[in-house]
Amino acid sequence: MKIYGGKDHNISLEYARQLTKNFREEEGVGTTISGLFDKDTVLSVLNQPGCIAMRYYHGISEEEKNVIVIVGVDEHGYDMLDGIIIEKAFPCPPFCGDINDLNTDDIAQKRLAV
Repeated sequence: MKIYGGKDHNISLEYARQLTKNFREEEGVGTTISGLFDKDTVLSVLNQPGCIAMRYYHGISEEEKNVIVIVGVDEHGYDMLDGIIIEKAFPCPPFCGDINDLNTDDIAQKRLAV
């Protein structure tokens, strides 16, 4: 499989809001809804020789929390399993950003919290 550039991965805030809401509704209260990777960690994957993209895998940790595993991808679309593989994101909760459209359902609740 050959990977080609040029795909537009951008989506609207409205669509992103719906996707994240669907996930929260499916998974229920108390689940990990997001994770944060710092720039240097992400770049350590992307800056590997031969890496042209990154792929993510869903996983479940020993603590039974949702996690994302990220691996570099080469020009042929193969996972770079002998390279840098990351997980261990700062999970949300508890490491959440501000209350926003991607992590909260009720806009009125957001306004009251401010």
